[in-house]
Amino acid sequence: MSYYIKIILAICCILSLTFVLANAQSQTLQATSSSLLLLLLWWICAHYKTYDIGGCLLFYYITLYNIVLITVINIVTDITGFIPSSWEDSTLYIMWILSVCLATVAIIAEVLFATQALIIRSYKYLKRLRLVLAINIAIILLSIYIDSRYLDKYNVGMYSVRLIWSIIWLPYFYKSDRVHRVFLIQSKS
Repeated sequence: MSYYIKIILAICCILSLTFVLANAQSQTLQATSSSLLLLLLWWICAHYKTYDIGGCLLFYYITLYNIVLITVINIVTDITGFIPSSWEDSTLYIMWILSVCLATVAIIAEVLFATQALIIRSYKYLKRLRLVLAINIAIILLSIYIDSRYLDKYNVGMYSVRLIWSIIWLPYFYKSDRVHRVFLIQSKS
């Protein structure tokens, strides 16, 4: 079976687990699907560690696209939050919109710049991705502050995971030999 077919099949499994995770009502189902998702991701990334986009770099990209999918699912399932009449306090509504929109724009920007860096593979786009990751840290901190101060910690858990995510990956994109090999050497050829 070719590399691309295996990746497509694995991504289909990941998407299925993501939908289960995002829509699960029980803690047991969430924990089980999270564990299966992480195990599948670990296997894929370990299996393809010899490829340019393999190992931790592949893990970054798969997880990034998975976060986008979960964000979209959360927005769709919480669509009533965007209706001003569903809020008793207009200040809370504005704060919620600000928090959700900032966090959503941050993840969309990261996806766009990460995908652009993946396709073009040049140092210029790697620098842009690093900058977006740094800006995301500031935006997520602002979203956490808004949620903690005004919204009874509505999305603090999800934002905290994204904050840790950005804090881990920013130094990775500076220090990783694979990143240097893929984005720097590739751009010189």
